[in-house]
Amino acid sequence: MPQVNITIDDVNPLIAYGPVDSWMEEGPGKDKESPLYFDHTRTSTRIPGATASFSFYGSAVWLFGVKGDDHGDYNVTLDGATSSFNGSHGNNTYQVSIFTATGLALGNHSVILTSAQTNQSAPWVELDYIVWQTEIGQATDSLISAVIDDTVSAFVYQPHGAWNTYPPNASYYLNGTGHVATADGAYVTFTFSTDSVELFGSVGTSMSNYSVQLDNANAITYNAERMNNYERVLLFFETGLSAGDHTLKVVNVSTSAGLGFSIDYANITGTTNSPPSANTTVSTLSTTPQSPHKHGASAGTIVAIAVSTTVALLLFIVLCRFSRHRRRNTRVNDFHPRLSQAQSGLPISTPAPRSSRSMLKSSTPPGILQLPPQLRSQTVQLQTPVQARNPEYKHRDTGVSLTGEQLPPPGNT
Repeated sequence: MPQVNITIDDVNPLIAYGPVDSWMEEGPGKDKESPLYFDHTRTSTRIPGATASFSFYGSAVWLFGVKGDDHGDYNVTLDGATSSFNGSHGNNTYQVSIFTATGLALGNHSVILTSAQTNQSAPWVELDYIVWQTEIGQATDSLISAVIDDTVSAFVYQPHGAWNTYPPNASYYLNGTGHVATADGAYVTFTFSTDSVELFGSVGTSMSNYSVQLDNANAITYNAERMNNYERVLLFFETGLSAGDHTLKVVNVSTSAGLGFSIDYANITGTTNSPPSANTTVSTLSTTPQSPHKHGASAGTIVAIAVSTTVALLLFIVLCRFSRHRRRNTRVNDFHPRLSQAQSGLPISTPAPRSSRSMLKSSTPPGILQLPPQLRSQTVQLQTPVQARNPEYKHRDTGVSLTGEQLPPPGNT
């Protein structure tokens, strides 16, 4: 099977921190050391017994953090077996592996990082990010990935009126679009056919808990509330799915009035033998907020519009005839300049970065699907990955790496 690496940052909701208030989240710009951390964030503790738990399906996992003169003892429990470590180092070393496990049997595993602080002068344990390795498809398969934006009909939002399309910091969302709901119990379903699915959205100060159910499996609840706001965060990942259609149901489990849940896009990955597909009909969404007191036009307004339109049309005809008379001898090419690739509506492809480090930190979601208008009402089965750059992003987990090769983990090992 092709091996792929998934990277999630320390603020990701797939990581469960406990007990409450025992860990400290530090976001971008917190201090001069922020740029030394992956995506400029870190989560740290000096409380003995504080834990960070993470579950994954795969065959290898790497935990990255910091070692320094004020860092102390910690334990890591993998599938019930506990090992002890010490994070002390003469000079602070960033993005360093603090735990590695490779050669695991492909399957479900759990990792628990626990502070075992015994020295008050070296109390700190820090988690920066996590990388795990999993497999998709068969050994000889090539991977195909596509990004499905939140506005297509593969996403169904319920109940009607509970979701709005103007999330905070919308400019950081893929294509500038997103869905957010604050009503407890509001939910979205995403229907697709592929081997692997990833769901992306936001975490932050106004976000709450959410539950995820894939097909008939038990629902899993995650916490999206964070001390800072981050967009394009991996909210759910699952691989090893059977052939056929699958349905992902995500429910807002609001813990307080005004807290909600947001959806940005899904990334679906399959193989040449089982390409990913989803209904990519673009939903008919308003592009401007609607006033609750907006009224219909009066009869007089309608008549005025009709008269103005008629006059404008007559004027346009006169100008066209005058222009055609003046340009009769002008070359045809001057009337029909060649469209650039961007103007034509055709997919724009850019080469993927080659190094594993840049791939893991790439701001471009793999396989972004940019459909020409004539294809937007069709179900698309991709045959090759299509990429397009969207440089505006604030934070993003990397998701599936499409190199099809075993990648070494990033950072200083």
